[in-house]
Amino acid sequence: MKRLVLFLFSFVLIASDGKKADSEPAAVPSGIPAGASQIAPQMWRYADKDGKVWVYRRTPFGISKAEEKQLKPISTDGLVVKAEDLGDSVRFEQQTPFGARSWTRKKTELNDNEKAWLEQGSADRKAPAGTVKSAEK
Repeated sequence: MKRLVLFLFSFVLIASDGKKADSEPAAVPSGIPAGASQIAPQMWRYADKDGKVWVYRRTPFGISKAEEKQLKPISTDGLVVKAEDLGDSVRFEQQTPFGARSWTRKKTELNDNEKAWLEQGSADRKAPAGTVKSAEK
């Protein structure tokens, strides 16, 4: 059985003539508009007459069509990181969906984000807390 498989495999290699399938220009498959441009393997982009951009994908179940949505950049404005000054190092704590994440870094090794978080934390501590009304009468 092994000899038969090896024989057939070697026959297929010889019959292929050393041509690569990637060397031929890819034709647009049926179900995808003719003006579509290929953006990835098995993925095409097409803008219709109304200006909507559609992405076509070849799946094992056929061609799927979805409107292309522009991805919004990830904003770190809502990112809350607490910084605690420990002298020669800083302890950071961040709340994540999986629980609290904390790490400690030497002040000489801080990156730009960590420096900004440290400055923000120290500015928050220095800000006046406002007036507190006394309940005494």
